[in-house]
Amino acid sequence: MNELILSGPTAKRCTKCGVKKSVAEFSRCTRNKNGLRSECKSCGAAYTAARKEERVVYHAAYRSSHREEKTAYNATYYAAHREEMIASQAVWQRENPDKVRARTHRRRARRLNAPGTHTAQQIKDLLQKQSFRCAYCRKSIKSGYHVDHIIPLSRGGGNGVTNIQILCPHCNCSKNAKDPIHFAQQLGKLL
Repeated sequence: MNELILSGPTAKRCTKCGVKKSVAEFSRCTRNKNGLRSECKSCGAAYTAARKEERVVYHAAYRSSHREEKTAYNATYYAAHREEMIASQAVWQRENPDKVRARTHRRRARRLNAPGTHTAQQIKDLLQKQSFRCAYCRKSIKSGYHVDHIIPLSRGGGNGVTNIQILCPHCNCSKNAKDPIHFAQQLGKLL
């Protein structure tokens, strides 16, 4: 911590709320004489949150009123930097296969108006819960797996994590868009 703070007063009044608080309630600021910001951390956080909301509204209004301009700029930029953008996207996709998979499922679910969503982190958690084993055949899926919708999207299933299971590629391709009970009966899991 800054020496000025340690050797100075132990309390300070916030210029926003007017309450006298401990110096620990103030962020550091090297520009000020006492080494502290003039407003407390909670007032600073409230101000930042309010500004963020204002900026979101402002940018949304700007985008809607300058849609054609922005579209033309994006097209020009893409044409000038096409190869760089494609290479950058390919690198990102190789480094983040779980996020790519979750994004693909979200897009497909939106197209089919399926409710719910799941994240790459939820898939990782599900892998842990399944002990890195296929939900049907119980084979290890550490070398590769498919994210399966228990009730297929084409049959009205949702895209939420409660309708997701992790399968080995063979079981997922065999299941395809079949009813989960019918598929389990084919495997001899249910009567």
